[in-house]
Amino acid sequence: LDMNGLLLQEGFACSHDARKWYLYKQPYTEAFWAKVGEQTSRIIAAEFVSAKKCIVFDCDNTIWGGIIGEDGLSGIELGEDFPGNTFRDFQKYLLHLRNRGILLAIASRNNKEDVVEVFEKHDAMILSLEHISVIEAHWNSKVESLKNIAAALNIGADSLVFIDDNPKEISEVQARLPEVTCFLVPEEIAFLPNMLRGTGLFDITEITDEDRARAEMMKAEQKRKKVSAGQSEEDFLRSLELVINVFEAEPIHMARVTQLINKTNQFNLTTIRRTQDELEAMVSIDHTHVFAMDMEDRFGKYGLVGVAIVKKTSEEEWFIDTFLMSCRALGRGAETSFLAKIASAVKYYGGKTLRGEYRPTKKNALAKDFYRNHGFDREDASGQWIASV
Repeated sequence: LDMNGLLLQEGFACSHDARKWYLYKQPYTEAFWAKVGEQTSRIIAAEFVSAKKCIVFDCDNTIWGGIIGEDGLSGIELGEDFPGNTFRDFQKYLLHLRNRGILLAIASRNNKEDVVEVFEKHDAMILSLEHISVIEAHWNSKVESLKNIAAALNIGADSLVFIDDNPKEISEVQARLPEVTCFLVPEEIAFLPNMLRGTGLFDITEITDEDRARAEMMKAEQKRKKVSAGQSEEDFLRSLELVINVFEAEPIHMARVTQLINKTNQFNLTTIRRTQDELEAMVSIDHTHVFAMDMEDRFGKYGLVGVAIVKKTSEEEWFIDTFLMSCRALGRGAETSFLAKIASAVKYYGGKTLRGEYRPTKKNALAKDFYRNHGFDREDASGQWIASV
């Protein structure tokens, strides 16, 4: 928590209360304490609440001024003078968020050729086509565009932030896709560049290598989808030349491991959340192992996509406390390989049985039959699953 930064932002004179200082050595106003509480809450939330994953924005009067279909390439407002400089600064902030792992997509009622022309030919553009993960530029509903974008990126609509200058478009999305977070471009365009700052929607405690490479990983995934079309699942998997690496997590991996533990919901068998400090302490405990898994194929790297925490509970038995995988790694058979490597490690350490547990939540039904499908027997008394190694 940067108290000095907050004081600079709010103003020293406006933040101090002389009477409170002399009464009980507490120097700040109630308004300043509210700011401290807000910042503290954001820090805590960033540890446990997933940041939004994608910003979807309109083009006309959103990332440039004017209407490209009517004003033409030379007629839109984008440059070093007002109001064009506000749109450039907004693009700079979007690019900053992309570099932190937030995906960018377009939902615009426009001819796609006109949109592409601005990106390719206007010399004042900050964003380029390579920065955009999905382009939905046509005359269909923005709601349909948002659905298509979420499907293309394999994320939920609740991970989208939508920005548009048209109140009717915003109202329709809010009515038909209430899970999408919406922002209307402000009437005073000078407020546009900082519109998303301070919202807390993109707070991340620590930016990992996977975050920085997310947009490139998404492009690789889109290439995989194109190649898979028309192929059998077996032929597609064989063509991927998939390499899976399972290892014991070290300190350099802990930021990403913590991120997965606290943000993965769908393929997460127990959804036990932990802080990075707790995980680092667990690594130092005898008979507790934090395993991680990364993957790559001929299209590129997936990054660190799997985590398992395994504990020795008796001379012969080990317990899988946590087992999870990022959704982008599913459908490749990697979960089976990951479990097999864990079983081999347990056997190496002298274990004879491996016990696991599935704790149902609203979002993890995908993992419901994982142990059953991998040869574990259910114990009625405990509701857990057990197998020999």
